[in-house]
Amino acid sequence: MKKIILLIPVFFLLYSCGEKKPDYDAIAKELCDCMTPMVELNARIENALAKNDSLDMQAILLEAEELEAKSITCTEAIEAKLGETGEDDILEANKALKKVCPDVAKILEEAGY
Repeated sequence: MKKIILLIPVFFLLYSCGEKKPDYDAIAKELCDCMTPMVELNARIENALAKNDSLDMQAILLEAEELEAKSITCTEAIEAKLGETGEDDILEANKALKKVCPDVAKILEEAGY
């Protein structure tokens, strides 16, 4: 019986070491790196629309297709690395994103993500 009681703290220690929480700030930084080019492009689109510059808009739209594909690939790689996430993980990641990369967080929030 004493052996079992002595093993309980060891079990909890091993269990707590085995399950690490994700580094939400690092995840936010990676997502920021993926999405910042799209945020910058969005600003250029707004500027071109304000100036009514159709030539610049055409060039931007071509660039947007390429950047969108890169952003999707980048975010999918982050998702694959994380594996299955719960609602708490998503909330924590969103908090970290707002802290690390507010511009990206704002656009994603406006888009409904």
